Amino acid sequence: MPSQGCISMTIPLLPFDHKVGGHVSIFRVCPGVICKESSSREIQMYSRMVPALKPFTPYYFGTINVTYNKYNAPHIEFDNNRHVISSVLPKSKLQELLLHQVIDAQATTALHQQPAWPSPNDHLPSPPVSTHIQEESPLASSPELSCDDGEEEEDDDEVNYFSIPSATPYQDPVSSWSPAPTIVPQNSGHASHQQQHYVVIQDLTDGLKRPCILDLKMGTRQYGVDCTPTKMYSQTRKCQDSTSALLGVRICGMQIFKAHTGEIHFENKYSGRKLTAQSFEQHLFDFLHDGNKLLTQHVSMLQRKLKCLLHSISQLPSYRFFGSSLLVIYDGDPCSTSDIEIRMIDFAHSVLDDEMFAGMKDMTYPPSHPDQPDQGYILGLETLLDILNRMQERCD
Repeated sequence: MPSQGCISMTIPLLPFDHKVGGHVSIFRVCPGVICKESSSREIQMYSRMVPALKPFTPYYFGTINVTYNKYNAPHIEFDNNRHVISSVLPKSKLQELLLHQVIDAQATTALHQQPAWPSPNDHLPSPPVSTHIQEESPLASSPELSCDDGEEEEDDDEVNYFSIPSATPYQDPVSSWSPAPTIVPQNSGHASHQQQHYVVIQDLTDGLKRPCILDLKMGTRQYGVDCTPTKMYSQTRKCQDSTSALLGVRICGMQIFKAHTGEIHFENKYSGRKLTAQSFEQHLFDFLHDGNKLLTQHVSMLQRKLKCLLHSISQLPSYRFFGSSLLVIYDGDPCSTSDIEIRMIDFAHSVLDDEMFAGMKDMTYPPSHPDQPDQGYILGLETLLDILNRMQERCD
């Protein structure tokens, strides 16, 4: 802990403009990178992601501790993130991200006063903007999004990282919450309050001119293995009252750009819960239709990617992805040549294979058929593929 009057480096975090709602906090770290408040179970899932699923999940940089000041503005304090900011070489990608945020005149001053950090004369590679990130990750061709379909305090849906851009972004009443790094004397009165753990992942909306995003809650079970009876009954009822129980999937949010009107159409999780099997299929059709025509190139590509994901999930016995979402993302800009992408997100209730057996005796609601893959998730993927097959037949 720095002594009284010492200088501390902080990086303010900006609002994330594509969050659809909910109670889980998401902030923008830098172009192409966001951070999301996470549980220990989700951090474990990201840090131990099985190779077969890495092409279907956001690129994971690591974890940080986010602190809120007295104005409730979030920021990264170097003193609370020594696990990232250190003189140890080689530097991690997360360390490079944060250090690049402070390579300016103010940061140079602070770094000189804190010899434990790397010297400002150290060579740092070029900033990891989105194109660089994609080259280094298995996500090669796709811009990233992040998601989290959160609801009221009693609701356990996750909060998705996309949504309507914020009309009135938060501003610190004193500092205007500039994204530039700041140097704050420890006795300046800007007291830090609560501190929370965040995962740092790739921003899936980065680079999209007209982001079209479909958030699908996957599986027939949404509650975790250690939830309360109240939560279990609540989540079971939501599945039974929506398409989750029958189809293994329901819509939790949708954003579509319609080329013929130039407008963006939105659907929220509440309307998604009211859909029947027939109206669910119509909504998926509408998502892949720009108002003029069905985007057949995206339909066929989506089929191929879902088949690959289905194969990967089927080869993972004893894994469970309770409460997770699958994002379907494409650029609705008529001039875009990018492919449609899918990404799994929200792993707060997921179960790894080693935990399935070692910890089953301690689970309040252990999974059924623990030696099999996640059959609820597989049902949802098969439902999507059946609908896409019917779309193809309508076009042929």
